Amino acid sequence: MKLKIEVETKSRLYIGGIPQGYSLGGIDMITATQEGKPYIPASSFKGALREICRDYKCTDIEDIYPKDKYPDVKEPLNDSIFIPRHLFVFGIPGVNRSPKLAFSDLILAPKHTDPALFFSLESKNTITESDDGKIAANPRTYKAAASELTFIGHAWLRGFTEKQQGEEKLLYSYIKNMAEKFNDGEYRLGNSKSRGYGHIQVQIDKAEG
Repeated sequence: MKLKIEVETKSRLYIGGIPQGYSLGGIDMITATQEGKPYIPASSFKGALREICRDYKCTDIEDIYPKDKYPDVKEPLNDSIFIPRHLFVFGIPGVNRSPKLAFSDLILAPKHTDPALFFSLESKNTITESDDGKIAANPRTYKAAASELTFIGHAWLRGFTEKQQGEEKLLYSYIKNMAEKFNDGEYRLGNSKSRGYGHIQVQIDKAEG
């Protein structure tokens, strides 16, 4: 099953790229394509959606991954914690062939044609105090994707057999509902969320082809 993902920024969006130095500090710039357009990396959207799903356990999803076929797996960065089984939909470390979601990058929609409207610049000062008590201001400039931009991408439900169509539909419904939890702003995407960045509106539907 192929899914279409549409994301609209409701605030500025910053997904960190490589800082560009300048004389007074640096420019923290959102990840951009070679053409200079902002985009949302697949890994960033997948990771943010995975964190939402972590908060909403679904036993029906867990049933897709019976323990006799898919043993418990520990978190890659914390071997004292097992990955919740309903999160196996995002992939199982060390297992290549399992029912799972695969994502594409989300690309700026073709309707956006004016590069002057792609980005928003905001300057911030970080105040530091040295050991000898001297106060210094370290200016940074954030170059973020502007609000009211639309990004489009896709996801695929892979590894399901014809006998698992019911499970595939269940997973589609679950992921669609979880993605919509971005919409009220409680869950956000990218960096600097505490500064008000990363509020997005998400719509996921079945796609043709």
